[in-house]
Amino acid sequence: MNRSGSSPAITPYNDPLNLVAHKLGPAIAGGNAVLLKPSELTPLSAINSVEAFREADLAEEVITVAVGGADLGKALVAAREVRMVSFTGGFATGEAISRSAGLKKLAMELGGNAPVIVMNDCDFAKAVEGSVSGAFWAAGQNCIGAQRILVQAALYERYREAFVAVS
Repeated sequence: MNRSGSSPAITPYNDPLNLVAHKLGPAIAGGNAVLLKPSELTPLSAINSVEAFREADLAEEVITVAVGGADLGKALVAAREVRMVSFTGGFATGEAISRSAGLKKLAMELGGNAPVIVMNDCDFAKAVEGSVSGAFWAAGQNCIGAQRILVQAALYERYREAFVAVS
């Protein structure tokens, strides 16, 4: 386990359990310690996740949860002892982190660019259902939501009518 410098994993308020898991799973699998800083708006899912890891006998020093606002995040990012910062959130915050991080690795997830491509040979009903769900699930507060839909020309009118009817 690489505990010589825990890497902060900074997660947003939207989809807090899933995004915490996206940070912790790979870090632990890679043998790294993590300093988890969830959004101050949604810390309980992170705290409960870490408790579950500890109940499953993960060593206590592998994950530390730090709850706080932007000042805490800034301090973590700027700390010389930090060797990597993993951040999921908005572009402006990601840009600020990259400016203040110094010489360390950064892993940034600043919103998806998730296209849906609908081709002539698709399962039409599933394509419509999946597109509507992808576009509107979680009220659009998910970075992996469908942000654009590309439809093969021959299907376009039929698809548009079906999408509107379902949504």
